[in-house]
Amino acid sequence: MKKLVLVLSVCLLSLASQARDFKIVSQEFMPIAGTGPDGKMAGVQYEIAKEMCEKLKFNCLFELTPLSRGLEMIKTGEAQMMLALAKIPERESTANFPGMVTQVGYTFFVKKGQASKFTKLEDFKGKSVAATTASATYKSLVEQNKKIGDLIKIVDEATSETPLRKLSGDRYPADSAAYGPRAVGLYQAKKESLNVEPVAFDAFLQSHSMPVSKVGVTSEELEKIRKAIHEVMKTEKIKKLVTENGLLVHPEQK
Repeated sequence: MKKLVLVLSVCLLSLASQARDFKIVSQEFMPIAGTGPDGKMAGVQYEIAKEMCEKLKFNCLFELTPLSRGLEMIKTGEAQMMLALAKIPERESTANFPGMVTQVGYTFFVKKGQASKFTKLEDFKGKSVAATTASATYKSLVEQNKKIGDLIKIVDEATSETPLRKLSGDRYPADSAAYGPRAVGLYQAKKESLNVEPVAFDAFLQSHSMPVSKVGVTSEELEKIRKAIHEVMKTEKIKKLVTENGLLVHPEQK
């Protein structure tokens, strides 16, 4: 009997040691994904990823990283998944997108007390508007700008947190704005006590996925990941979490 127990223990340890190591990275993009109040990884897509890992028995390791670094890690296969990314052509060459997951309205943020002055996109003609360079947010702003004759003066910033911080600190010309996800901006403004507020309208509804590196992740694994995410998105726990954080469940997951 002791020999049987020993053999079973060795088998179980062997199986545990064979768990798939799976590195997941994210930029600071709360409440979608990023750093929670305790300094640890948190956010809606982080919780979705954790549930996915449990379903697939993956040994998931999470890391917070700047957007550019995270994209490079996906490209080289140093990381297997990245959270909170929009699907744009240049990313599809290095990553597979296992379905869109959440949606969020993109809007303009202005100094507190100024939101009522901006009721439509045309009100930003001639204004400076900041957005994170080389991001889907930036590309969305460029598209909005085209609609009004490219009359917005777009200001490039290196990180997603910078535009609201500079706007709050009067480091842009008067009547300037920042552009980005409403839920993300509101989260940052509250967390950092910034003197900013969103305008009443959303200019664009952005979808975000949890893309997987094309390096070292098999097509079979990709399909399992796609299925696991879909199952997790069906749970009441995740549906509630999405709603509570000002996001929408993407139609693909309904």
